[in-house]
Amino acid sequence: MAKTVPSKGRPPVAAPSIGEGGGFLGGVWGELRKTAWPTWDELTRMTAVVIMTVIIFSLLIGSADYLLGNLLGHFVYKSQ
Repeated sequence: MAKTVPSKGRPPVAAPSIGEGGGFLGGVWGELRKTAWPTWDELTRMTAVVIMTVIIFSLLIGSADYLLGNLLGHFVYKSQ
């Protein structure tokens, strides 16, 4: 039989505490303070880009669906 070698495990990790200046929520708040938030002009410009992209892709997908539906209706599902 193989020998069992005792392994050195890590000590148990304490649950994050919720406290002022430290702990989990303090770390989250500290990271949020380091975030570079966009200006109002950047925010409106990026929002416009997202909306235009959604409109363009919805038109592309909608027109492809319409054309394929008509083609299938004409060639595959012929009405009698």
